[in-house]
Amino acid sequence: MDGMDEATKKAAKKIAKCLALAQSGNDHEAEAALRQAKALMEKYRLTEMDAATSVVTETEAVTSAIKVPFYVSWLGAIIADCFGCEMIQRRSDFDKARVVFIGVNPKPDLAGYTFDVLLRRLKSDLRKYRAALPRCGKATQDRRGELFCRAWLSNVAKQVKIFADQRDEKVVAAYMAKAYGDLPIGNAKLKEGYKPADLEAWTAGQSASEDVSLQKPVMENKILKVRNWSNPC
Repeated sequence: MDGMDEATKKAAKKIAKCLALAQSGNDHEAEAALRQAKALMEKYRLTEMDAATSVVTETEAVTSAIKVPFYVSWLGAIIADCFGCEMIQRRSDFDKARVVFIGVNPKPDLAGYTFDVLLRRLKSDLRKYRAALPRCGKATQDRRGELFCRAWLSNVAKQVKIFADQRDEKVVAAYMAKAYGDLPIGNAKLKEGYKPADLEAWTAGQSASEDVSLQKPVMENKILKVRNWSNPC
């Protein structure tokens, strides 16, 4: 809704409500709502898509790094799919990167909250795993840490396929096209040369995320079930 003044933004949201009421089973109510929507669209020169995208909002989650690690991007993508949002990153050379969730209100807020909770959990599990590793070189620690994160996230991602919310896909896509145009698609760099012993890292990552449970998005305060994980080492 960039470029709209406050009066036009309010009108767009009112049109969206009227169009929703126009689907009412009450013929009189539906007809009145449709008339009002058309009158407002004509007055403010707005379209139905303008009204639909008026309910799309953005929520930022601040990361702890200027350059976002792959596991932060992947977690953001998982959460975005779960809540029917789009996810982009905002980065600069002078400030911490931000993960932005874009979707129909209030889903971006729910996505941002869920992202913060799970990112803290993932980082905590990763620190515990790395601290328990036997003495080895930094390259080996990094490789196994990456495998741990990939397994952890893969386990959580499986849940999203069950109930990913796609109802708002067209509306959010229209908003993204209008607000951002064509965004570049990043390609994650994958480290090669994994060793058979690294399977332990993958197993540990899966084990650490077994009690992380994403629930179908509902407008409640309790979104996640996350129990404490104790290091088995």
